[in-house]
Amino acid sequence: MSIEPIGVLTILIGLVCLMLGTGALVHGLAIMAVLGAAAAMLIGAANIQPGHVMLVFLVCGVLSRRREAAAAIRTLHPDEPAFWFTCLVVYGIASAFLMPRVFAGLTEIIPLGTTAFDDTGSTVPLAPVSSNVTQSLYLSTTLLCLITLTAIAATREGFSAVFNGLLACCIANTVFAILDIATYSTGTQELLGFIRNARYTLHTDSEIAGMKRIVGSYTEASVFARSTLGVLGFTGTLWLCGVRPRLTGILAGLSLVLIVLSTSSTGLVGAPVMLLLLYAFAIARLVLGNGVQLTAIFALGAPVVGLAVVLLLLLDPDAVAKIYGYVDLVVLNKASSDSGVERSSWNVISFQNFLD
Repeated sequence: MSIEPIGVLTILIGLVCLMLGTGALVHGLAIMAVLGAAAAMLIGAANIQPGHVMLVFLVCGVLSRRREAAAAIRTLHPDEPAFWFTCLVVYGIASAFLMPRVFAGLTEIIPLGTTAFDDTGSTVPLAPVSSNVTQSLYLSTTLLCLITLTAIAATREGFSAVFNGLLACCIANTVFAILDIATYSTGTQELLGFIRNARYTLHTDSEIAGMKRIVGSYTEASVFARSTLGVLGFTGTLWLCGVRPRLTGILAGLSLVLIVLSTSSTGLVGAPVMLLLLYAFAIARLVLGNGVQLTAIFALGAPVVGLAVVLLLLLDPDAVAKIYGYVDLVVLNKASSDSGVERSSWNVISFQNFLD
């Protein structure tokens, strides 16, 4: 076991937040959770992320207060969602440790993590792998996160802390994306090396058609796009509801731009879906009489802006050709790319594992 510099910093921040109270702990967790390419600790082949370390401090803070501890226990009642998620976690951990041993050698798998076999770059017989431990850890910490944040949000003050923590997470996601672009453009990527120390395969310097694949503080562009789609949905909804419109509007707009520029097929396919959902939400609020001025502006103005953009593009065939080429490369021909071929082969093997 070794503790990385980012791990030492995380522990120090955790101790300070523990002294400051629940609000600081929630904010600390929200920001640390964005560091998806960082390893605070290395236990064998397992990477312990800063968010997981910070969660330990949050759990300690919750359990040290009687009211929040009681609320945490109540979340495990069979009438609550956390009970059923707990059942899933128990099944997931049990299967991760038992199935590779009970069914050892019965099928060929793509190993995720280290195994007892040499790294052949291909399939290996089913056997325990290091990801059985790490994925079980991720599943367990997700459950702890659900229980603790639900317990904290049971009070008005706690709900405000969780809400502000989510906004802090959105801000951190956007800031790290901008830093990723800035450091790549200036050749100073090593400045972010301390948050990119995990022993995963990192795709932080990849390009497509001369464009930087935006990864932010994550391991690859698709993970960043998936996270940023969540930021777009959350901040876009708040903006339509008139909640801190200046902040949430800026975050939503930047998130949309970053998703489009990320070169991730996940982002390019997901962004129109998210925008349609936000538009449907705006229309629903207006129909129900719950809309604010921003809701009406978006509902009436979005089609006009969309039509204007289409007309402007039609006046410039070169721009249309460039956009089509970009979409064709990133989305339409994704299956024929090296990444698409590799992932398709994984899917074939996974389906065979299921049949076996």
